[in-house]
Amino acid sequence: MTFQSYIWLSDWGTKFQPSVQSSLLSQSNAPSLLRCSSSCNLNRQCRTFDYDSSSLLCRLFDGTLNTSNITSSVQTQRIGSVTIPTSFFNNYGQPCSKCVEDRYLTCSGFGTCECPIGSCWNGAQCDKRNNFNASASSNISNWCI
Repeated sequence: MTFQSYIWLSDWGTKFQPSVQSSLLSQSNAPSLLRCSSSCNLNRQCRTFDYDSSSLLCRLFDGTLNTSNITSSVQTQRIGSVTIPTSFFNNYGQPCSKCVEDRYLTCSGFGTCECPIGSCWNGAQCDKRNNFNASASSNISNWCI
C-alpha cells in the first residue's frame, strides 16, 4: 500500500496553540519549512506542526486544528497540518494479516487491526483519544465516545 498524505499550510504570521499542553511531541531546529513538514509527516502521531523561519524552530504536535487554536504571531511563523485520507483506515477491524506493515493501524490482542495506543476509532479513522474526551478502555471496538 502506498501512503500519501496532504499538507495544509496557513498564512505566515500564525502560531499553533494546542488545547492540551501534552500535545507537543517534539521541538527541534529545521533548516526549512519543507524539512519541518517532512518531520511531521514521518511521525505517525504528528497531525500539526508550526515553524519559525527566523529561529528555525520546528514544533510537532499530535493535536489537530479542530481541537486547538490558531493565534496571530510574528510574520516568520507558520502552521502546517497533515491530512490523512480515511481510506488509509479501511483495514480497521480486519484480521491482523491486513495491517502487518500498516502505518496507522496495529494488531490488537483480539486478532484484528485497531487504532494504536492513545488513539481511538471515530467511525472513519483513528484519532487522538483526548480529542473526544474519551477515557482509556479495553473494549474491543476502541471507539471514541
